Amino acid sequence: MYFFRARNILDDFREAYYWLRQNTDDNARVMSWWDYGYQIAGMANRTTLVDNNTWNNSHIALVRNSKTLGGVQMERYNRQ
Repeated sequence: MYFFRARNILDDFREAYYWLRQNTDDNARVMSWWDYGYQIAGMANRTTLVDNNTWNNSHIALVRNSKTLGGVQMERYNRQ
């Protein structure tokens, strides 16, 4: 007797990129963690501030330390 399991494919990333492409202006700039930037640029066709293809590591660090992404979290961590 053979048992087959149903395969559930989670497609949330692709759906999110599609939503971003359909619901933002063509000239929109997207700020995200650097590791999602390359996917956003490729799949949502939106300009990102930082992506995996960034050769300038100091730029990645600058965005990471900004108040909007990681800076506030690090400030809280350093106060503990």
